[in-house]
Formats: sequence, C-alpha cells, structure tokens
Amino acid sequence: MKTPNQAAYVGFKDLLGTPIFDTPARTGALDYLVYPNPASGEIFLKFDQVLKGNMQVHVFNEVGALVEINVLQKGNDLFSLDVTNYRQGVYLIHVSDSEHNTQGWNRFIVIH
Repeated sequence: MKTPNQAAYVGFKDLLGTPIFDTPARTGALDYLVYPNPASGEIFLKFDQVLKGNMQVHVFNEVGALVEINVLQKGNDLFSLDVTNYRQGVYLIHVSDSEHNTQGWNRFIVIH
C-alpha cells in the first residue's frame, strides 16, 4: 500500500514502450519507428511504407510547446531530425498528412 508521501515510479522501459494515446486503428494510418531512443544527436523516423504524399512532422516539448515543423516528401520512408540543440527531456512527434489528418503520434527522449 502506498503512503501519501510515496512517489509513483515509472520504469524507463515502460516509458519508452507504452503508447502515448490509445487511438483506434485508422485506415491509412502510418506505422513508424523512432530511433535511437533515447538520443543525443540525431533521430530517425522509419516508416513501414514509402510515403504516398507529403507529410508534416510537428515536434512538441513536454509542456506542449511546438519546437519544430518539418515536411516529409512523398516517395521516402526514412526521415532524420537533428536534436543536438534540443534540451534534455521528453518530446512528442505528431505526423499528419497534407489535409492535417493525424497519421501517428510517437515520443522520444533527448539526453546529453
């Protein structure tokens, strides 16, 4: 039994392995990996298929502030992002299509 002063603990493995949101499966939604995670220099987004249209990647910090926006060009399945100048912490990635429909959420951690 937890006492009122006892902090909850989330293991590092659990933090990286759990989904951000429990979103229902969507037709056409993209699956992608973010690696290495945690990262200190560059991360990669590896999609399970070649992009059939341009996509936008929005990166948010742990308080929800927009950090960066990038456009992924159709015909690619790999995208790199330089996180060297990011502060240490947890970041969220939102991928959307040209009509702003969500295609996926993910997260990564920056360490220095």
